[in-house]
Amino acid sequence: MRPNTLLIRQVFAASLVSSGIAVAQDAAPASETAQPHSGTQTNEIQEVVVTAQKRSERDIDVPLSITAASGAQLVALGIDGPADLSKITPAFTYRPSAWGNPVYTIRGVGFFEESYGISPDVTVYVDQVPLPFSAETEGAGFDVERVEVLKGPQGTLFGQNATGGAINFIANKPTATLKAGIEGGYGNYDWTKAYGYVSGPITDTLKARFAFEHDGRGTWQRTYTRINSAGFAVPDTSNPMRLGHQDISKARLLADWQANDAVDFELNLNGWADLSDDQALQYLGFAPITPGAGADTRFKPQLTSYPIAPDNATYAAWDPTHSLRRNDHFYQSSLTGNAKLGDDVTLTSITAYSHFTASQPVDDDGTQYTNLYDVNAGKLASITEELRLAGTIGRPRLKWMIGGNYEHDRTYDHQTFDFHQGGSNDVFNAPPIPGLIGGGMSYYYTGGIQHVDQRVNTGGIFGSLDYNPIDTVTLYASSRYTLTYRHASACLNDNGDGTFSRAFSVVANLAELIKTGTIADNHIPPGGCFTESATTGVPLTTVERDLNEHNVSWRLGGDWKPVPEWMLYANVTKGFKSGTFANITLVTDSQETPVPQESVTTYEVGFKAEGLNRSVVASGALFHMDYQNKQLAGAVLTPPFGYLPTIISIPNSTVDGAELDLTLRLFSALTLQGGVSYLDSKVTSHVFQPDVHYGSPNPIDLHGQAFPGTSKWQGTFDADYGVRMTDQWNGFLGTDLYFQTQARSHFSRPNLDVVPGYGLLNLRAGFERNDGGYRVEFWGHNVTNKFYLLTVHNIQDTIVRSVGMPVTYGVTVTARF
Repeated sequence: MRPNTLLIRQVFAASLVSSGIAVAQDAAPASETAQPHSGTQTNEIQEVVVTAQKRSERDIDVPLSITAASGAQLVALGIDGPADLSKITPAFTYRPSAWGNPVYTIRGVGFFEESYGISPDVTVYVDQVPLPFSAETEGAGFDVERVEVLKGPQGTLFGQNATGGAINFIANKPTATLKAGIEGGYGNYDWTKAYGYVSGPITDTLKARFAFEHDGRGTWQRTYTRINSAGFAVPDTSNPMRLGHQDISKARLLADWQANDAVDFELNLNGWADLSDDQALQYLGFAPITPGAGADTRFKPQLTSYPIAPDNATYAAWDPTHSLRRNDHFYQSSLTGNAKLGDDVTLTSITAYSHFTASQPVDDDGTQYTNLYDVNAGKLASITEELRLAGTIGRPRLKWMIGGNYEHDRTYDHQTFDFHQGGSNDVFNAPPIPGLIGGGMSYYYTGGIQHVDQRVNTGGIFGSLDYNPIDTVTLYASSRYTLTYRHASACLNDNGDGTFSRAFSVVANLAELIKTGTIADNHIPPGGCFTESATTGVPLTTVERDLNEHNVSWRLGGDWKPVPEWMLYANVTKGFKSGTFANITLVTDSQETPVPQESVTTYEVGFKAEGLNRSVVASGALFHMDYQNKQLAGAVLTPPFGYLPTIISIPNSTVDGAELDLTLRLFSALTLQGGVSYLDSKVTSHVFQPDVHYGSPNPIDLHGQAFPGTSKWQGTFDADYGVRMTDQWNGFLGTDLYFQTQARSHFSRPNLDVVPGYGLLNLRAGFERNDGGYRVEFWGHNVTNKFYLLTVHNIQDTIVRSVGMPVTYGVTVTARF
């Protein structure tokens, strides 16, 4: 190495240290066991190997913004799945939708929608096998070797629906020798964890690994009200009602078969079941979504006087006559095969089948009344196939890849809603209308079922080239053509008791009278569809719609490495998210209008650097994103129900941002990591939307508003210190911090949907054997018991909020053999 090159690297690293910026992302390489703190006798930060470009490479050689963390780090930080990744990934956020479906956002790009069968903006993978829908991702972080969070559009190699980014978990693989491990934990609220695995060879060419985990918890939520003899809620924290049971089981079987020197296969069978209680919401106020319906709301006096929930995460309110126990199941099988076709070419096939079913009850109103109670039932089934060839030419001066993929999805979203004595029920208490069935009677109804079933076929072809004109420069290009056919079948149905069909028979007859001048005699049967034709007013049996789309995503860029430990890169990327049909309250068939595909063009420049013999690792990026037809949550007037949620398309919007990450190993026992991100998102078109939230029909212009769920600043920090206790035992201490600034839950004028900024502090301490065989860790999450919000909703007649967990603490004991 030239002396002046070494001097330049050391001066650059020293400047990073002196800056004092606590940012990080490059984690220790993944391994099956946590590396003992005293086992490393140097200050060198171990290299990260990633598969972001579908080949194994050092992180510093990949011209993308990546967060990578080992499985040991994920366990130490209490990261169980994608929802917890904000602890290590600035510019990543998670929030639950009103009906519990997870929403993942990277760099302000996410898709907030309650339906199960809606494609996300951030797609999750396990070993490059897609989990096409966010509801399927709960078990993705189970028994993993590492995780890679890829920021920015990833459509050329990972397909559409990754405009925000992609998350790839790498599962722990079968071992060449027999190994096993167990782990148990106990914490407050009777939290328990039981985990175990066994791994090793079955024959000379076949290895397998089986892992299982169960997470349980007692109740942690309690009600703060009771209903008095007059039927009104009054404060009462002594009410014995409790909620919050957790019951989640996960399992995976991996089998690796080395058929011969050139061919290998990996079979992955995995699944999970969630039988936990749905989290109850907190009541903030009364706000009917049907303009002028406040006087007709049967529970208006009770709701307007309902006690506001205190700023305490453990307090909430729910209807005790309904169960909130979910029943969600997922299983997946995949087969990955690799065949070496010579020294420089590899053929890879990834085939998978995924199946998800859900029955998730939600008490939407945050009170003890049945103002609105939903059971969201869904089924998702997907078949995916990817076939690709990859190779190198000349030293390798040129790296190439070409392939194709196919995906077939069947999605079923059925929402059964129960609003006994809810806000919109009395709209049919009208004077008699001659000729209409039962005109003038009270048409009180108890609920209904809205559903949309979709069948989606997606095909694509893709390719990439990486070329080194000289040793220090790489130029790259990639592209993918995608064709999607989507068919939807939807309707709004009576729930079977006939009250909804009776009321809407009158509505249908009135609509037909207005449109045709003919007095009709429509009788919608109990359980029947009462979505009407917008043209004739006649009730339909179903609404059928099609959406055909195609697009070309692409990526162009280059990087320069003046020395092997430095990289400067720049790229331009075009990505797409598919269009869709929303699961909305479908009164007329004209409402079932598809939302077209969105597209984004991202411009990014960044750097990656190592210094002082890898005791300092840093990366950073600046980016600008131009969006067309961004899909975001909005509202639509749906008589007689008022303004209800739907998906809207924003013609033009932008996101500008910056990220900086740093890892320091000041000496062998102390590692500091941290990261910070800045985002400025805004709608640049003039789009007028009803101020649906909180009952105001007055339209507002969205121009200049930030994307919902997006904070301007986010940051993470982690410190880990290890000390030798005896010849065989080491001790360790650690702390991590996450913060984000204020965000908004929705587009609206009032300040009631603001999610205030907050910071969360976690602590850990313990001891372990030098060889990693035994480990005891004491931990605390949110140790300051910070009260913080995840999101705010206006559902039916009430404003409610979802809050984060209070302080939790416990101990985890691990043994590996």
